[in-house]
Amino acid sequence: LGRAALFALVGGFVMYAAITNDPSDSQGVDGTIRKLANATAGPVLLWALAVGVGAFGLFNFIEGRYREV
Repeated sequence: LGRAALFALVGGFVMYAAITNDPSDSQGVDGTIRKLANATAGPVLLWALAVGVGAFGLFNFIEGRYREV
């Protein structure tokens, strides 16, 4: 869910840039995290995003270690 939320936010910025016809509004992952940090509830959202992405990384590590091919 954390990875999906991050990519949904990036996609939202890309869609906003397409609708407003201003390519400078388009943000990548870094720009999305920076804008999220400046939001009112930024620190809480950043922690939630970090926990979600970290859990995804841990899941991939465990799956890679114990998966039988």
